[in-house]
Amino acid sequence: MPSYDLTPTPDLDSPTGVVIPKTLDAAIAELDKMLPPVLQAELRTAESLIDYHFSPSE
Repeated sequence: MPSYDLTPTPDLDSPTGVVIPKTLDAAIAELDKMLPPVLQAELRTAESLIDYHFSPSE
């Protein structure tokens, strides 16, 4: 599986250093911003999302 650069929105006031959406709509909007279009398309057409759930240990 290819590797993708994700670009979450920074939030210096958040304990994680990135935006933690407060609603489902805000979470979906954040995913739309942070996931590259090619990955979004891949996820939309994937037969199963289980391979995307866990990432391999490196």
